[in-house]
Amino acid sequence: MNIPYAHGNPYHRLLYGSAGPYVPLAGAKDLRQLAQYAAGQVSPVLHLHWDDRMFGRDDDPDTNRINAQTLVDRLQAFKDAGGKIFWTIHNKRAHFERDAESFAWGRGQLCALADLVHVHAPHAARHMIEDWGVAPEKIRIIPHPSYLDAYEPAEATYDLAAQYPDVQFVGVDQEHDPDFDNLTGLVFEEYNGGFLAGALAGLITESNQVAGVYGSEIIPAVVDFKE
Repeated sequence: MNIPYAHGNPYHRLLYGSAGPYVPLAGAKDLRQLAQYAAGQVSPVLHLHWDDRMFGRDDDPDTNRINAQTLVDRLQAFKDAGGKIFWTIHNKRAHFERDAESFAWGRGQLCALADLVHVHAPHAARHMIEDWGVAPEKIRIIPHPSYLDAYEPAEATYDLAAQYPDVQFVGVDQEHDPDFDNLTGLVFEEYNGGFLAGALAGLITESNQVAGVYGSEIIPAVVDFKE
């Protein structure tokens, strides 16, 4: 079972289908049926994504506090019924910070509730341990270009460039540092790439029609590329 996306993403069936039938859970968005689900299953597991779609999403802080407490209570009821929580951390901060305080409170609660915390890179693991107090034994690193500070923090690239001066390094989404002759920083203006892609499509279309398929609009870079 994966939250907060319970259906609509075709990759979910590929990811979870090998473990058994993949059935979207009614009421998944507000977690109201979690405890009932756990009580009827053997070793029920909840795979939690995108905590910023759960906490701090309303413009009213009072509403956010009430909703956050309700969600946490339902997650606790799921655990009390024998459930386990596996939490994937995708991002360091909420994509759109409407209520940073409520988001931080909710994330702090998840740090305590989660049985395992999945991150994509060592620096992401350090962030969750040092900044959020996650117990190191909960952390699992499955390598992937991390959304926590783009790919690797600039400091990690600088350390390697200093250690290996004869090797040429490229830092993706990192500003160029003139102190290093062997390091080139690449920073992208997404709207420029979107314009070039559209211009190319216009040149090669045979129907005078051009369409685009994009990612989620909660990611500012995707919006910039599209527009």
